[in-house]
Amino acid sequence: MASTPDEIATTWLAVFGDALKAKDKDAVAACFLEDGWLRDLLAFTWDNRISHGRERVAQFLDGPLKTTHLSSFELEEKPGLLPEFTRVTPFQEGVASGFRFETDITFCRGYFRLLKEKNTGEWKALAVLTMADNIKGHEERDHEEWDRHGSDHSIGWPERLATRCEAAEHNPYVLIVGGGQCGLNVAARLKQMNITALIVEKNDRIGDSWRQRYPSLTLHTPRIHDIMLYQTYPSNWPVYPPRDKVADWLEQYAITQDLIYWTKSTVLPQPTYDPETRKWSVSINRNGALVHLNASHVIVAAGTVGRPLVPDIPNREVFKGTAIHSVEYHGGEIFTGKKVAVVGVGNTAMDISLDLYYKGASSITVVQRSPAVFSFLSTVRSNMTRIWQEGVPVEISDLKNAALPFPLAKSFIRETAKFAWDKERNMIRDLKRMGMEANLGEDETGSFPLFIHWRVNHEGIDNGTAELICDGKIKVKKGEISRFEEHSLVFSDASELETDVVVFGTGFYGIREELQKLLGKETINSTSELWGIDGEGELKGCYRPSGHPALWFAMGGIVNGRWGSKQLVSCYNFYEVDF
Repeated sequence: MASTPDEIATTWLAVFGDALKAKDKDAVAACFLEDGWLRDLLAFTWDNRISHGRERVAQFLDGPLKTTHLSSFELEEKPGLLPEFTRVTPFQEGVASGFRFETDITFCRGYFRLLKEKNTGEWKALAVLTMADNIKGHEERDHEEWDRHGSDHSIGWPERLATRCEAAEHNPYVLIVGGGQCGLNVAARLKQMNITALIVEKNDRIGDSWRQRYPSLTLHTPRIHDIMLYQTYPSNWPVYPPRDKVADWLEQYAITQDLIYWTKSTVLPQPTYDPETRKWSVSINRNGALVHLNASHVIVAAGTVGRPLVPDIPNREVFKGTAIHSVEYHGGEIFTGKKVAVVGVGNTAMDISLDLYYKGASSITVVQRSPAVFSFLSTVRSNMTRIWQEGVPVEISDLKNAALPFPLAKSFIRETAKFAWDKERNMIRDLKRMGMEANLGEDETGSFPLFIHWRVNHEGIDNGTAELICDGKIKVKKGEISRFEEHSLVFSDASELETDVVVFGTGFYGIREELQKLLGKETINSTSELWGIDGEGELKGCYRPSGHPALWFAMGGIVNGRWGSKQLVSCYNFYEVDF
């Protein structure tokens, strides 16, 4: 009987692969535990899907197996993906391994986590990831092709780059709207696949979307989690890089990755798509000049949020002080000695409150309207660095993370909650004593899973603000604001808060409204909902078919763009080929 990780993984993969090659959905499902999970990213269908339980796995595979020919199943040979004994659940040891296989049109890869079935003692899969890695004939290159001893030697790099720029600026295969972290990651992936892409960025410089944020902003997650595709941060950087370092990094990234971009440029409403030619017609204001382009695909990478959400509070015009949204907050120096009310309890509101304290505001009061989900920075860092480890190639960590379907990962956190959140519980107890309504979320998982997959306005990773609240140095006021007065805010319970300044850390409207203005209601209404998690546990609308031909959305943080760009360029309908 198999006893080593290699033997166990080899035996299981042989049975799994044979069942798939035989197109026997029930035999494939029998390779899973009764409550096992299959996450498929474009290997069996041209979408991202999650199936839970043997019955659902068999149902999902029923159609695809009839038309899909699978072959060449083999264990992964890369360090970090070799078969190993490892902790498969928070409390159970098992076997995990990467693997590879092929379909007629794709090279695929995957990762499985095995546990012993209680009744039989057989090794079965708790979770399996299958994903298209490359479409045959459209493979991602390992490196830039440059033969210094051949014909390339006579061509200077500026000349080569100018030729590429000419093609992208006059006949781009892909037009990317937005030059933030997601647009840059997608563009870098496309360049590596020899696909011409042009980025259109509205700001003066790449990175300005970061430079325009509040000055004390840093990454809220460790740098290892937020590496750009193909290019790691310097090893001597802070664990949480500050705003301006990230902005400058994005700017140099666009240069060193040889990306083609226009700054001070905006796509004009409304691009049109011709299904006969399968081309977009796009008009662009390029720094004051009108330019018309045709592109086969448009990728919108303009962020997940729209315009600032400012509560409509009566009497604002009578207020004698300053009332601004967080996007207008450029540092607390001008508020030294002032009484400040910060409306909101998300990360931005907490960061601004901390900045105001150290910049000498005479008083800071956090106005809370809904419960806050809190975690300590140290706890989130500990959780994340177990997944993304220094010294481990980020693509390996990304694969292992993706191989845990979000609902399963969240259940693991729930299982360990009573052991893992004691520090948070003490903090939450103290925050409640000071008047703040705070918790670990309805399922006791804290803010950690939100930060991996999506973000909401009421989650917070504490960076020191909670301690100041517990010490009484930052006050808390709960309730709904009913109106402004000349020097105060009046609440629905008739209580009053004197203040000189109001900063609304109240988030933003959704991006859909802005997209309707840009692309038209008919186009956007044909697309799926954007952002958040769907019923199966996949990210809605991003890095997958949108519902409209040749229109794609790339949104989220750096990790979303880095990992999701692979799924986006692995969709068959991204290419002008009949598969």
